[in-house]
Amino acid sequence: MRIVLYRNVQVHGAIGKTFPGWLVMDVKQLKQLTQIFEQQRLEVLSSISRLEQEARAQVEDGPQDLGDLSVSTLSKEFLFQQLTASRNRLGKLETALQRVRKGDFGQCLNCGSDIGMKRLKAVPWAEYCRDCQEALELGQPTPLRNTAD
Repeated sequence: MRIVLYRNVQVHGAIGKTFPGWLVMDVKQLKQLTQIFEQQRLEVLSSISRLEQEARAQVEDGPQDLGDLSVSTLSKEFLFQQLTASRNRLGKLETALQRVRKGDFGQCLNCGSDIGMKRLKAVPWAEYCRDCQEALELGQPTPLRNTAD
């Protein structure tokens, strides 16, 4: 079973390093990551609200001719793409927050190994370790999680 340490660790030099089955993280690091998630979540929610308002405003304007219709359609498609990307990011952030609350944050969903602190700092909502993410992006088979735990 995977356990994330939420307290100060007494092992000299252990903070931020990974050990089999453990991601050693002190309270300060956990709070820092949680704050990053919450801040980014608020920013994404604000962005979604703004994009939805823009989309509604475009519907109200109504195009006048074929040129306007073409520009309006292209603009709507772009807004919907931005909305989709923002909603996907929001989902990833909310999933990461749930994983922090559950205590399995920092563990690869595919192979079960630890996701390194450097990766978590760069991509806080990372669900896969670097190796599994690369394999998934290249369409290659990845090692499966050991379900014997």
